[in-house]
Amino acid sequence: MIGLNRLKVDLIRNQKLWVIQYEEEKEYLVKLAKDLVKDVQHVGSTSINAIEAKPIIDMAVGLWSFSDIIRVKDLLILAGYHYRPDAGNVDRLFFAKGPEEKRTHYIHVVEFGSKAWKDLIYFRDRLNRDTTLAKKYEALKQVQAQLYPNDRKKYTEGKATFIKNVIEMETKDREKSTLT
Repeated sequence: MIGLNRLKVDLIRNQKLWVIQYEEEKEYLVKLAKDLVKDVQHVGSTSINAIEAKPIIDMAVGLWSFSDIIRVKDLLILAGYHYRPDAGNVDRLFFAKGPEEKRTHYIHVVEFGSKAWKDLIYFRDRLNRDTTLAKKYEALKQVQAQLYPNDRKKYTEGKATFIKNVIEMETKDREKSTLT
Protein backbone atom coordinates (compact mmCIF):
# COMPACT_ATOMS: atom_id res chain seq x y z
CA MET A 1 0.00 0.00 0.00
CA ILE A 2 1.24 3.46 -0.83
CA GLY A 3 -0.30 6.85 -0.44
CA LEU A 4 -0.85 9.30 2.40
CA ASN A 5 -2.51 12.65 2.94
CA ARG A 6 -0.02 15.44 2.28
CA LEU A 7 -0.25 16.79 5.84
CA LYS A 8 -0.45 13.54 7.81
CA VAL A 9 2.29 11.49 9.38
CA ASP A 10 1.55 7.79 9.53
CA LEU A 11 4.36 5.26 9.70
CA ILE A 12 3.93 1.66 8.61
CA ARG A 13 6.32 -1.29 8.48
CA ASN A 14 8.52 -1.73 5.43
CA GLN A 15 6.73 -3.32 2.47
CA LYS A 16 8.36 -5.42 -0.26
CA LEU A 17 5.82 -3.90 -2.65
CA TRP A 18 7.55 -0.52 -2.30
CA VAL A 19 10.47 -1.72 -4.40
CA ILE A 20 8.09 -2.84 -7.17
CA GLN A 21 6.23 0.47 -7.06
CA TYR A 22 9.54 2.33 -7.25
CA GLU A 23 10.64 0.25 -10.26
CA GLU A 24 7.36 0.92 -12.09
CA GLU A 25 7.61 4.66 -11.50
CA LYS A 26 11.28 4.67 -12.46
CA GLU A 27 10.46 3.04 -15.80
CA TYR A 28 7.77 5.65 -16.43
CA LEU A 29 10.05 8.59 -15.53
CA VAL A 30 12.91 7.33 -17.70
CA LYS A 31 10.56 7.01 -20.68
CA LEU A 32 9.11 10.44 -19.97
CA ALA A 33 12.40 12.32 -19.70
CA LYS A 34 14.41 10.10 -22.09
CA ASP A 35 17.90 11.48 -22.76
CA LEU A 36 17.76 14.06 -19.96
CA VAL A 37 17.98 11.52 -17.12
CA LYS A 38 21.25 9.81 -16.20
CA ASP A 39 19.94 7.83 -13.22
CA VAL A 40 16.90 7.34 -10.99
CA GLN A 41 17.30 6.01 -7.45
CA HIS A 42 14.92 4.94 -4.70
CA VAL A 43 15.69 7.12 -1.67
CA GLY A 44 14.03 8.17 1.56
CA SER A 45 12.71 5.89 4.28
CA THR A 46 10.90 3.47 1.96
CA SER A 47 14.31 2.59 0.51
CA ILE A 48 15.79 1.77 3.93
CA ASN A 49 15.40 -1.89 4.84
CA ALA A 50 13.56 -2.86 8.00
CA ILE A 51 12.38 0.54 9.25
CA GLU A 52 8.93 2.04 9.36
CA ALA A 53 8.16 4.78 6.86
CA LYS A 54 5.41 6.97 5.55
CA PRO A 55 3.95 5.03 2.61
CA ILE A 56 5.24 7.50 0.00
CA ILE A 57 8.01 6.50 -2.42
CA ASP A 58 10.83 9.06 -2.61
CA MET A 59 12.85 9.06 -5.81
CA ALA A 60 15.96 10.95 -6.87
CA VAL A 61 16.03 11.80 -10.56
CA GLY A 62 19.59 12.63 -11.58
CA LEU A 63 19.89 14.77 -14.69
CA TRP A 64 22.91 14.79 -16.97
CA SER A 65 22.89 18.59 -16.69
CA PHE A 66 21.09 20.95 -14.36
CA SER A 67 20.51 23.18 -17.39
CA ASP A 68 17.81 20.68 -18.43
CA ILE A 69 15.83 21.32 -15.26
CA ILE A 70 13.20 23.52 -16.94
CA ARG A 71 12.55 20.93 -19.66
CA VAL A 72 12.14 18.19 -17.06
CA LYS A 73 9.96 20.43 -14.91
CA ASP A 74 7.63 21.07 -17.85
CA LEU A 75 7.49 17.35 -18.73
CA LEU A 76 6.60 16.36 -15.17
CA ILE A 77 3.92 19.03 -14.84
CA LEU A 78 2.35 17.97 -18.17
CA ALA A 79 2.40 14.36 -16.94
CA GLY A 80 0.36 15.36 -13.88
CA TYR A 81 2.99 15.70 -11.18
CA HIS A 82 2.44 18.56 -8.74
CA TYR A 83 5.37 20.97 -8.67
CA ARG A 84 6.07 22.19 -5.15
CA PRO A 85 8.30 25.29 -5.43
CA ASP A 86 8.10 25.88 -1.69
CA ALA A 87 9.45 22.39 -0.92
CA GLY A 88 12.60 22.46 -3.00
CA ASN A 89 16.04 23.90 -2.54
CA VAL A 90 18.04 25.96 -5.01
CA ASP A 91 19.80 22.76 -6.11
CA ARG A 92 16.70 20.65 -6.68
CA LEU A 93 13.09 20.67 -7.80
CA PHE A 94 10.44 18.79 -5.88
CA PHE A 95 7.31 17.14 -7.26
CA ALA A 96 4.52 15.09 -5.73
CA LYS A 97 2.39 12.47 -7.44
CA GLY A 98 -1.21 11.89 -6.49
CA PRO A 99 -3.90 14.13 -5.04
CA GLU A 100 -3.26 15.93 -1.74
CA GLU A 101 -5.41 13.33 0.01
CA LYS A 102 -3.15 10.49 -1.18
CA ARG A 103 0.37 11.40 -2.24
CA THR A 104 2.11 8.30 -3.57
CA HIS A 105 5.52 9.50 -4.80
CA TYR A 106 7.91 12.35 -4.12
CA ILE A 107 10.29 13.17 -6.95
CA HIS A 108 13.53 15.05 -6.21
CA VAL A 109 15.04 16.33 -9.49
CA VAL A 110 18.74 17.15 -9.14
CA GLU A 111 21.92 17.11 -11.17
CA PHE A 112 23.53 13.67 -11.11
CA GLY A 113 26.63 13.68 -8.91
CA SER A 114 25.80 17.01 -7.25
CA LYS A 115 25.82 17.50 -3.49
CA ALA A 116 22.01 17.20 -3.49
CA TRP A 117 22.27 13.85 -5.32
CA LYS A 118 25.00 12.57 -3.01
CA ASP A 119 23.09 13.61 0.12
CA LEU A 120 20.06 11.56 -0.88
CA ILE A 121 22.14 8.51 -1.82
CA TYR A 122 24.59 8.73 1.08
CA PHE A 123 21.81 8.87 3.69
CA ARG A 124 20.09 5.81 2.23
CA ASP A 125 23.32 3.85 1.85
CA ARG A 126 24.55 4.59 5.37
CA LEU A 127 21.31 3.50 7.03
CA ASN A 128 21.08 0.35 4.92
CA ARG A 129 24.61 -0.60 6.00
CA ASP A 130 24.22 0.37 9.67
CA THR A 131 21.12 -1.24 11.18
CA THR A 132 21.80 0.26 14.62
CA LEU A 133 21.78 3.74 13.13
CA ALA A 134 18.70 2.87 11.07
CA LYS A 135 16.85 1.78 14.21
CA LYS A 136 17.82 5.06 15.93
CA TYR A 137 16.37 6.91 12.97
CA GLU A 138 13.22 4.81 13.14
CA ALA A 139 12.83 5.58 16.87
CA LEU A 140 13.23 9.31 16.16
CA LYS A 141 10.63 9.09 13.39
CA GLN A 142 8.21 7.31 15.73
CA VAL A 143 8.58 10.01 18.40
CA GLN A 144 8.15 12.78 15.82
CA ALA A 145 5.07 11.02 14.38
CA GLN A 146 3.50 10.85 17.84
CA LEU A 147 4.27 14.51 18.53
CA TYR A 148 3.16 15.79 15.11
CA PRO A 149 0.66 13.37 13.53
CA ASN A 150 -0.96 16.19 11.54
CA ASP A 151 2.00 18.49 10.97
CA ARG A 152 4.37 17.15 8.33
CA LYS A 153 6.54 20.27 8.49
CA LYS A 154 7.28 19.91 12.23
CA TYR A 155 7.79 16.16 11.81
CA THR A 156 10.37 16.81 9.09
CA GLU A 157 12.09 19.59 11.04
CA GLY A 158 12.49 17.23 13.99
CA LYS A 159 14.53 14.81 11.86
CA ALA A 160 16.71 17.41 10.14
CA THR A 161 19.71 17.37 12.52
CA PHE A 162 19.87 13.57 12.54
CA ILE A 163 19.76 13.43 8.74
CA LYS A 164 22.41 16.14 8.41
CA ASN A 165 24.71 14.30 10.84
CA VAL A 166 24.35 10.98 8.99
CA ILE A 167 25.12 12.64 5.65
CA GLU A 168 28.20 14.37 7.12
CA MET A 169 29.39 11.08 8.62
CA GLU A 170 28.98 9.21 5.32
CA THR A 171 30.58 12.02 3.31
CA LYS A 172 33.65 12.02 5.57
CA ASP A 173 33.95 8.24 5.44
CA ARG A 174 33.72 8.20 1.63
CA GLU A 175 36.26 11.00 1.31
CA LYS A 176 38.61 9.17 3.67
CA SER A 177 38.27 5.92 1.72
CA THR A 178 39.19 7.64 -1.58
CA LEU A 179 42.36 8.99 0.01
CA THR A 180 43.61 5.59 1.12
